[in-house]
Amino acid sequence: MLTNPSAPVSAQIYQYQNISEALLYGGEFDATYYIDETWSLFASATVTRGEDRRNDQPLWRIPPYKVTYGINYEKEFGDTYLNVELSALSAASQERLGAGEKQTPGYTRVDLKTYVVYDERFSFSVTIDNLLDKNYYDHLSYGWQVLDYAAQGRNVSFEAKYRF
Repeated sequence: MLTNPSAPVSAQIYQYQNISEALLYGGEFDATYYIDETWSLFASATVTRGEDRRNDQPLWRIPPYKVTYGINYEKEFGDTYLNVELSALSAASQERLGAGEKQTPGYTRVDLKTYVVYDERFSFSVTIDNLLDKNYYDHLSYGWQVLDYAAQGRNVSFEAKYRF
């Protein structure tokens, strides 16, 4: 199945090859600061680097540096538990490009999540990803690298569970 009938077939095929001399490294950071019993601030960051040592160039499909941060509220009211999280994901521009990749601009996306549990049996959640409907591009997305598609706009999801 071709994802873009007007594009040449060769542009829609990914081929993976082993690199004989590659170096891949990175790190993660995660922190939470509890303001009080209900409020907390959080942050996490990821850094990934990849080098093709034989050809002295960056590896292909390496994500940009990313940071997620936000504020969280959680409280119990009798048999009911409530959790609300407002967060942002910021990605740096990706300018260290492997062969055939396009440069990707940086972005910040805001998300909102609400989770309610009642009597340990019933739970309900509402998630709004990309709350501000930001137009952005994910560096690792086939849609961006090959088809010039932006990432998904605002997306609202609902989930309800009942345990018997």
